Amino acid sequence: MQALKRVLLEDPTMIYVGLGMVEVVLLAVWRRYLTPRRALALAAPLLLAGAVFLIERSVVTDAEVIVAALDEIAHSVSTEPRDAGTLGTYLDRDVQVDIGGWARGVMNRDKTLRTWSVLLNKYKVGSASIRNAEVEVTGDSARSRFTTHVTYGSGKETQQSWPWDWTVDWIRRPDGWRIIGVDPPTAAQPLGL
Repeated sequence: MQALKRVLLEDPTMIYVGLGMVEVVLLAVWRRYLTPRRALALAAPLLLAGAVFLIERSVVTDAEVIVAALDEIAHSVSTEPRDAGTLGTYLDRDVQVDIGGWARGVMNRDKTLRTWSVLLNKYKVGSASIRNAEVEVTGDSARSRFTTHVTYGSGKETQQSWPWDWTVDWIRRPDGWRIIGVDPPTAAQPLGL
């Protein structure tokens, strides 16, 4: 069921490819026999593709909500770099953040927000983007894995971009999805800008 939901509501590319192949076959049959009935059959894959498109656009899944929240948090780094407000809207009151060597032990919500602001200023974070986001939703909890590309430095010559791999746990609250846990990120090799 989860796979069908993912294919139909989040990424229907395979459905479109399959319907396109059916359309090509129907077009070849119609071209060979040129009957009005076969011409009418050409509309079926197009109508099905339209129905899939409408379903995909009208239903927003929990995974899409979480990816949108991650994008909003990443975008806030470049639009409001000294403010942790956007992150604060998504942190749960019971959050447990373990970011490895940057902090001692596990941080609560307040310490996480203070650390976020300090790190943005200290490393002169200019922008961040989310890539390769994968979200697994199970009932009222979810786990997201993604890569952020973070740009550090103030001048053009000193800027560097580093990819960071993250695992973030979410919980559904009455007011929406909230971050409940963060595992320590892992860094890859820097990418020059």
